[in-house]
Amino acid sequence: LKSQWIITDSGNKKLVTNNQLKLHAAPSKLPTIISYDIPESRRRDRNWLRKILTEIGFNPIHQSLLAGNYILPESFIRDLKERKLLEHVHILEINKSGTLKKLT
Repeated sequence: LKSQWIITDSGNKKLVTNNQLKLHAAPSKLPTIISYDIPESRRRDRNWLRKILTEIGFNPIHQSLLAGNYILPESFIRDLKERKLLEHVHILEINKSGTLKKLT
């Protein structure tokens, strides 16, 4: 069966961008913590952020807190800026593990 659905140019650009983000996230020896507080009215952006981060390899610690050993690509920061999410997302690199020893 052939599908009647086709991907739009806009959707294709998003797909390419998302795949490029996954390919360009460099491994890091230090864990990175990402915390976000995106309003419910912007659920689509929250879902996008969560999807990208988990595809890169970040793991959820709490509902809006993820951790991973990756250096995020500049294109990810540009995407956050384009989506006007910079004020809602905090990225921290941890250099002392404390209770997060299992991440290192």
